[in-house]
Amino acid sequence: MAAGLPIAIAVVALGTGLSLVSVIARFMDIARFAPTLAAMIGLGVGIDYALFVINRYHQALASGKEPREAAVESVNTAGRAVPFAGSTVIIALMGLFVVGINLLNGLAAAAAVTVLMTMITALTLLPAVLAWLG
Repeated sequence: MAAGLPIAIAVVALGTGLSLVSVIARFMDIARFAPTLAAMIGLGVGIDYALFVINRYHQALASGKEPREAAVESVNTAGRAVPFAGSTVIIALMGLFVVGINLLNGLAAAAAVTVLMTMITALTLLPAVLAWLG
């Protein structure tokens, strides 16, 4: 179950992120392949962030903590690195706006929204599921 959980969390975040991309597409030009690019980036960072939190969760369980306490500890430790890493990726993607090409603007916005949703999901839904499953 621990092997499939990062993928499941990333897919949930991906669905939410791509839904927001369709909303953003009403306000700015987004290329047809932007959701595919956003999905690839979102899946990659989503699995990475989930694995990071799960690793800290397992370490806390190994040290003798209860599942709920281990989930809190995983968010307190790995949860501080996830927003930093996610923000770095989002800032790098927003750097594409500097180029001034509308095609890149849409790609950057789509990928950034998806990364934001994976970051939020890894910090909220994942610890809740870990504490629930034990």
